[in-house]
Amino acid sequence: MIDDKQRRPSGAQSGQFCLGGREYRLGPAAERGAVTAWPAAEAGGGVWDDVLIRRLRPGAGERQVRLFRLAWEAEAEQLDLPGARSLFFEQPESGCILRSFPKAPSLAALFEQRPGPLPAEEALELTARLLRALEGFHSRGLLHLDIRAEQIYLLPGRRLFLDNCRALDMERPEEDGLPRALGPCAAPELRLMNLAALDRASDIFSCCALLYRMLLGRPLTDAELMGTGLARGLRQSLARAQELPDARADELARLLWRGLHLLPQRRFSSARELLGLVSGLRGGIEADA
Repeated sequence: MIDDKQRRPSGAQSGQFCLGGREYRLGPAAERGAVTAWPAAEAGGGVWDDVLIRRLRPGAGERQVRLFRLAWEAEAEQLDLPGARSLFFEQPESGCILRSFPKAPSLAALFEQRPGPLPAEEALELTARLLRALEGFHSRGLLHLDIRAEQIYLLPGRRLFLDNCRALDMERPEEDGLPRALGPCAAPELRLMNLAALDRASDIFSCCALLYRMLLGRPLTDAELMGTGLARGLRQSLARAQELPDARADELARLLWRGLHLLPQRRFSSARELLGLVSGLRGGIEADA
Protein backbone atom coordinates (compact mmCIF):
# COMPACT_ATOMS: atom_id res chain seq x y z
CA MET A 1 0.00 0.00 0.00
CA ILE A 2 1.30 3.49 -0.85
CA ASP A 3 1.14 5.99 2.00
CA ASP A 4 0.35 9.69 1.62
CA LYS A 5 4.01 10.71 1.58
CA GLN A 6 4.78 8.27 -1.24
CA ARG A 7 1.78 9.53 -3.18
CA ARG A 8 3.24 13.03 -3.59
CA PRO A 9 6.06 13.99 -5.95
CA SER A 10 9.44 14.50 -4.32
CA GLY A 11 9.39 17.90 -2.61
CA ALA A 12 5.63 18.05 -2.18
CA GLN A 13 4.42 19.21 1.21
CA SER A 14 0.78 19.19 2.34
CA GLY A 15 -0.46 18.74 -1.19
CA GLN A 16 1.78 21.53 -2.57
CA PHE A 17 4.52 20.99 -5.14
CA CYS A 18 6.98 23.27 -6.95
CA LEU A 19 7.74 22.38 -10.56
CA GLY A 20 9.42 24.62 -13.12
CA GLY A 21 9.40 27.53 -10.67
CA ARG A 22 5.62 27.37 -10.13
CA GLU A 23 3.70 26.22 -7.06
CA TYR A 24 0.91 23.67 -7.61
CA ARG A 25 -1.80 22.22 -5.41
CA LEU A 26 -2.20 18.47 -5.91
CA GLY A 27 -5.43 16.52 -6.26
CA PRO A 28 -5.84 12.80 -5.44
CA ALA A 29 -3.19 10.49 -6.89
CA ALA A 30 -3.97 7.83 -9.46
CA GLU A 31 -1.72 4.83 -10.08
CA ARG A 32 -1.18 3.96 -13.75
CA GLY A 33 1.33 1.14 -14.12
CA ALA A 34 4.77 2.53 -13.19
CA VAL A 35 3.42 6.09 -13.22
CA THR A 36 1.64 8.09 -10.51
CA ALA A 37 -0.46 11.02 -11.75
CA TRP A 38 -1.93 14.00 -9.91
CA PRO A 39 -4.44 16.53 -11.24
CA ALA A 40 -3.14 19.88 -10.08
CA ALA A 41 -3.72 23.63 -10.15
CA GLU A 42 -1.39 26.57 -9.73
CA ALA A 43 -1.44 27.87 -6.17
CA GLY A 44 -4.12 30.51 -5.85
CA GLY A 45 -6.18 29.05 -8.65
CA GLY A 46 -9.42 27.18 -8.18
CA VAL A 47 -9.43 24.68 -11.03
CA TRP A 48 -8.07 21.19 -10.52
CA ASP A 49 -7.91 19.93 -14.06
CA ASP A 50 -5.74 22.52 -15.78
CA VAL A 51 -2.52 20.55 -15.41
CA LEU A 52 -1.48 16.96 -14.83
CA ILE A 53 1.72 16.05 -13.02
CA ARG A 54 3.14 12.61 -13.66
CA ARG A 55 6.00 10.89 -11.88
CA LEU A 56 7.66 7.56 -12.48
CA ARG A 57 7.57 5.54 -9.29
CA PRO A 58 10.93 4.87 -7.61
CA GLY A 59 12.58 1.73 -8.94
CA ALA A 60 11.20 2.05 -12.47
CA GLY A 61 13.35 0.15 -14.93
CA GLU A 62 15.19 1.47 -17.96
CA ARG A 63 12.44 0.29 -20.31
CA GLN A 64 9.74 2.09 -18.30
CA VAL A 65 11.79 5.31 -18.29
CA ARG A 66 12.18 5.04 -22.07
CA LEU A 67 8.45 4.53 -22.61
CA PHE A 68 7.66 7.40 -20.24
CA ARG A 69 9.86 9.77 -22.24
CA LEU A 70 8.61 8.61 -25.65
CA ALA A 71 4.97 9.05 -24.61
CA TRP A 72 5.85 12.51 -23.25
CA GLU A 73 7.38 13.44 -26.63
CA ALA A 74 4.25 12.26 -28.48
CA GLU A 75 2.04 14.34 -26.18
CA ALA A 76 4.30 17.40 -26.42
CA GLU A 77 4.15 17.23 -30.21
CA GLN A 78 0.35 17.45 -30.09
CA LEU A 79 0.39 20.40 -27.69
CA ASP A 80 2.76 22.64 -29.63
CA LEU A 81 0.22 25.44 -29.75
CA PRO A 82 1.14 29.12 -30.24
CA GLY A 83 0.96 31.05 -26.97
CA ALA A 84 0.21 27.97 -24.84
CA ARG A 85 2.51 26.38 -22.28
CA SER A 86 3.17 22.85 -23.39
CA LEU A 87 5.09 20.23 -21.40
CA PHE A 88 8.34 20.40 -19.52
CA PHE A 89 10.48 18.39 -17.14
CA GLU A 90 11.61 19.83 -13.84
CA GLN A 91 14.80 17.75 -14.03
CA PRO A 92 15.32 14.55 -16.02
CA GLU A 93 16.37 12.64 -12.90
CA SER A 94 13.24 13.71 -11.00
CA GLY A 95 10.99 11.64 -13.25
CA CYS A 96 8.35 14.38 -13.12
CA ILE A 97 6.37 15.75 -16.04
CA LEU A 98 3.92 18.61 -15.97
CA ARG A 99 1.38 18.77 -18.75
CA SER A 100 -0.69 21.85 -19.43
CA PHE A 101 -3.16 22.31 -22.24
CA PRO A 102 -6.09 24.62 -22.97
CA LYS A 103 -9.43 23.82 -21.38
CA ALA A 104 -11.27 21.75 -23.94
CA PRO A 105 -14.27 19.40 -24.12
CA SER A 106 -13.75 15.73 -24.76
CA LEU A 107 -15.20 13.87 -27.72
CA ALA A 108 -17.40 12.04 -25.18
CA ALA A 109 -18.89 15.39 -24.13
CA LEU A 110 -19.60 16.17 -27.78
CA PHE A 111 -21.42 12.85 -28.11
CA GLU A 112 -23.56 13.71 -25.08
CA GLN A 113 -24.49 17.09 -26.54
CA ARG A 114 -25.16 15.65 -30.00
CA PRO A 115 -26.24 12.02 -29.54
CA GLY A 116 -27.11 11.35 -33.18
CA PRO A 117 -24.82 10.98 -36.19
CA LEU A 118 -22.35 13.76 -36.90
CA PRO A 119 -22.19 15.10 -40.47
CA ALA A 120 -19.84 12.97 -42.56
CA GLU A 121 -17.49 15.90 -43.26
CA GLU A 122 -17.14 16.62 -39.52
CA ALA A 123 -16.70 12.94 -38.61
CA LEU A 124 -14.00 12.49 -41.24
CA GLU A 125 -12.20 15.68 -40.18
CA LEU A 126 -12.14 14.54 -36.53
CA THR A 127 -10.86 11.14 -37.62
CA ALA A 128 -8.10 12.76 -39.67
CA ARG A 129 -7.02 14.81 -36.65
CA LEU A 130 -7.07 11.68 -34.48
CA LEU A 131 -4.92 9.77 -36.98
CA ARG A 132 -2.33 12.57 -37.04
CA ALA A 133 -2.12 12.44 -33.24
CA LEU A 134 -1.86 8.65 -33.29
CA GLU A 135 0.97 8.79 -35.81
CA GLY A 136 3.04 10.58 -33.16
CA PHE A 137 2.85 7.48 -30.96
CA HIS A 138 3.39 4.96 -33.74
CA SER A 139 6.41 6.82 -35.16
CA ARG A 140 8.07 6.41 -31.75
CA GLY A 141 7.44 2.68 -31.59
CA LEU A 142 4.47 2.98 -29.19
CA LEU A 143 0.98 1.53 -29.34
CA HIS A 144 -1.74 3.59 -27.66
CA LEU A 145 -4.36 0.81 -27.15
CA ASP A 146 -6.78 3.02 -25.20
CA ILE A 147 -8.38 5.14 -27.92
CA ARG A 148 -11.87 6.15 -26.81
CA ALA A 149 -13.99 9.27 -26.77
CA GLU A 150 -13.08 10.12 -23.14
CA GLN A 151 -9.37 10.26 -24.06
CA ILE A 152 -9.79 12.70 -26.95
CA TYR A 153 -9.90 16.46 -26.32
CA LEU A 154 -11.03 18.99 -28.92
CA LEU A 155 -8.64 21.91 -28.65
CA PRO A 156 -9.05 25.42 -30.06
CA GLY A 157 -7.86 26.01 -33.59
CA ARG A 158 -9.23 22.73 -34.98
CA ARG A 159 -6.64 20.77 -33.00
CA LEU A 160 -7.12 17.50 -31.16
CA PHE A 161 -5.30 16.00 -28.18
CA LEU A 162 -5.13 12.22 -27.74
CA ASP A 163 -4.51 11.54 -24.06
CA ASN A 164 -2.37 8.62 -22.97
CA CYS A 165 -2.43 6.77 -19.66
CA ARG A 166 0.09 4.12 -20.61
CA ALA A 167 1.70 2.99 -23.83
CA LEU A 168 2.92 -0.37 -25.11
CA ASP A 169 6.35 -0.90 -26.63
CA MET A 170 5.87 -2.42 -30.09
CA GLU A 171 9.19 -4.26 -29.88
CA ARG A 172 8.71 -5.70 -26.39
CA PRO A 173 5.00 -5.83 -25.57
CA GLU A 174 4.29 -6.70 -21.94
CA GLU A 175 1.05 -6.90 -19.99
CA ASP A 176 1.90 -3.94 -17.76
CA GLY A 177 1.49 -1.72 -20.82
CA LEU A 178 -2.09 -2.83 -21.45
CA PRO A 179 -5.07 -0.70 -20.35
CA ARG A 180 -6.57 -1.82 -17.05
CA ALA A 181 -10.08 -1.44 -18.41
CA LEU A 182 -11.00 -1.93 -22.05
CA GLY A 183 -12.82 0.87 -23.80
CA PRO A 184 -15.77 0.32 -26.13
CA CYS A 185 -13.54 0.66 -29.21
CA ALA A 186 -10.91 -1.92 -28.21
CA ALA A 187 -9.79 -4.25 -31.01
CA PRO A 188 -10.73 -7.96 -30.85
CA GLU A 189 -7.13 -9.08 -30.25
CA LEU A 190 -6.89 -6.68 -27.29
CA ARG A 191 -10.15 -8.03 -25.87
CA LEU A 192 -8.64 -11.51 -26.12
CA MET A 193 -5.38 -10.24 -24.52
CA ASN A 194 -3.42 -11.69 -27.43
CA LEU A 195 -0.15 -9.78 -26.99
CA ALA A 196 1.45 -11.38 -30.04
CA ALA A 197 -1.29 -10.01 -32.32
CA LEU A 198 -1.15 -6.40 -31.09
CA ASP A 199 0.28 -3.90 -33.55
CA ARG A 200 -0.57 -0.60 -35.26
CA ALA A 201 -3.68 -2.21 -36.73
CA SER A 202 -5.10 -2.55 -33.20
CA ASP A 203 -5.13 1.24 -32.83
CA ILE A 204 -6.45 1.58 -36.40
CA PHE A 205 -9.43 -0.59 -35.41
CA SER A 206 -10.23 1.77 -32.52
CA CYS A 207 -10.08 4.83 -34.79
CA CYS A 208 -12.47 3.18 -37.24
CA ALA A 209 -14.80 2.16 -34.39
CA LEU A 210 -14.99 5.83 -33.35
CA LEU A 211 -15.62 6.86 -36.96
CA TYR A 212 -18.47 4.31 -37.07
CA ARG A 213 -19.96 5.90 -33.93
CA MET A 214 -19.72 9.38 -35.42
CA LEU A 215 -21.27 8.40 -38.74
CA LEU A 216 -24.12 6.23 -37.44
CA GLY A 217 -24.78 7.80 -34.04
CA ARG A 218 -24.29 4.55 -32.13
CA PRO A 219 -21.34 2.40 -31.07
CA LEU A 220 -20.56 -0.97 -32.55
CA THR A 221 -22.41 -3.85 -30.95
CA ASP A 222 -20.44 -6.62 -29.21
CA ALA A 223 -21.09 -8.90 -32.18
CA GLU A 224 -19.80 -6.24 -34.60
CA LEU A 225 -16.75 -5.61 -32.44
CA MET A 226 -15.85 -9.29 -32.67
CA GLY A 227 -16.23 -9.40 -36.43
CA THR A 228 -19.76 -10.64 -37.09
CA GLY A 229 -22.78 -8.81 -38.43
CA LEU A 230 -20.94 -5.70 -39.60
CA ALA A 231 -21.33 -6.16 -43.35
CA ARG A 232 -25.08 -6.64 -43.30
CA GLY A 233 -26.76 -3.43 -44.43
CA LEU A 234 -23.84 -1.13 -43.57
CA ARG A 235 -23.88 0.76 -46.86
CA GLN A 236 -27.65 1.31 -46.64
CA SER A 237 -27.36 2.44 -43.01
CA LEU A 238 -24.67 4.95 -43.93
CA ALA A 239 -26.68 6.26 -46.87
CA ARG A 240 -29.72 6.79 -44.60
CA ALA A 241 -27.85 8.31 -41.65
CA GLN A 242 -25.78 10.67 -43.79
CA GLU A 243 -28.05 11.24 -46.80
CA LEU A 244 -25.11 10.40 -49.06
CA PRO A 245 -25.08 9.31 -52.69
CA ASP A 246 -24.77 5.54 -53.03
CA ALA A 247 -21.23 5.83 -54.38
CA ARG A 248 -19.99 7.80 -51.34
CA ALA A 249 -21.82 5.51 -48.91
CA ASP A 250 -20.15 2.57 -50.65
CA GLU A 251 -16.70 4.16 -50.23
CA LEU A 252 -17.34 4.76 -46.53
CA ALA A 253 -18.62 1.23 -46.04
CA ARG A 254 -15.54 -0.27 -47.71
CA LEU A 255 -13.28 1.84 -45.51
CA LEU A 256 -15.07 0.66 -42.35
CA TRP A 257 -15.17 -2.98 -43.43
CA ARG A 258 -11.42 -2.96 -43.86
CA GLY A 259 -10.58 -0.90 -40.79
CA LEU A 260 -12.83 -3.04 -38.58
CA HIS A 261 -11.76 -6.40 -39.97
CA LEU A 262 -11.47 -9.17 -37.37
CA LEU A 263 -7.93 -10.01 -38.55
CA PRO A 264 -5.29 -7.30 -37.89
CA GLN A 265 -3.36 -8.14 -41.06
CA ARG A 266 -6.43 -7.37 -43.19
CA ARG A 267 -6.76 -3.82 -41.83
CA PHE A 268 -4.92 -0.67 -42.90
CA SER A 269 -1.20 -0.97 -42.34
CA SER A 270 -0.64 2.49 -40.86
CA ALA A 271 -2.35 5.64 -39.62
CA ARG A 272 -0.88 7.46 -42.61
CA GLU A 273 -2.49 5.07 -45.11
CA LEU A 274 -5.91 5.48 -43.51
CA LEU A 275 -5.40 9.24 -43.21
CA GLY A 276 -4.94 9.52 -46.97
CA LEU A 277 -8.22 7.72 -47.63
CA VAL A 278 -10.13 9.66 -44.98
CA SER A 279 -8.88 13.00 -46.34
CA GLY A 280 -9.76 12.00 -49.90
CA LEU A 281 -13.25 10.93 -48.90
CA ARG A 282 -13.84 14.15 -47.00
CA GLY A 283 -12.75 16.18 -50.01
CA GLY A 284 -15.07 14.21 -52.28
CA ILE A 285 -18.07 14.66 -50.00
CA GLU A 286 -17.42 18.40 -49.70
CA ALA A 287 -17.15 18.65 -53.49
CA ASP A 288 -20.53 16.88 -53.84
CA ALA A 289 -22.25 19.40 -51.57
